[in-house]
Amino acid sequence: MMIRKREVVIEVALGRLGPLILLSVLVGLLTLNTVARAEPSQMTANTASSWAESFPGRYYLTRNNHYGDEAPTACADGYHMASLWEIIDTSNLIYDTNLRKIAADSGNGPPAGSWASGFYGCVRTGGTADGSLTPGKGNCQAWTINSGLDFGTLVGLPNDWTASTEIGIWKAATYECNITFPV
Repeated sequence: MMIRKREVVIEVALGRLGPLILLSVLVGLLTLNTVARAEPSQMTANTASSWAESFPGRYYLTRNNHYGDEAPTACADGYHMASLWEIIDTSNLIYDTNLRKIAADSGNGPPAGSWASGFYGCVRTGGTADGSLTPGKGNCQAWTINSGLDFGTLVGLPNDWTASTEIGIWKAATYECNITFPV
C-alpha cells in the first residue's frame, strides 16, 4: 500500500496595508511577550495598585464645610485630606468633576475665589501640631481641635489676576478651627 503525500498551500494576500498590519502584529506580540515575561522578583506585591498609581492623581474641594477636627475624615472613599505639597502643581492632577465644589465659570477645573467665597479649603501643612495664626503653620493642632483659640491653614486659587503677575499660585490664609470650611 502506498501512502499518498498531500501538500497544503495557504496563500495570504496582504495587499497594500499587509506589511503595516504584519509589522503591527509583530510589535504587539513582542511587547506582550516582554510584559508577560516579567520575573516574580520584578513585580511589586500589589501590581494593580502600582498600575493605578501611575495615572495622574485626582483631587477635589468638598461641597460641604467641616470643622477643623472633622477635616481629616471629610473626604470621599479613595481620597484623603491633602498636604499643600501634594497639590502644589495642579497641572499634573485631575480635578474630580463628580465630587467637586464648583463656581459658575470653573468648567472642569477647581473654583477660584477668596476665602470668604468658600472656595478655599483646609490643607495639611506637613508640620508639627500647631494652632498659630501663621498660614502654613496653623493646622488646628494637627486637625484634632475644634476651638476658636486655634487656627488652621486654608488655600485657594486666586480670582483676581491683576493683583499679581504670578497666576496659578495657591493663596493661603488661616481660620479659627471652630468655623467650617471645605477640605
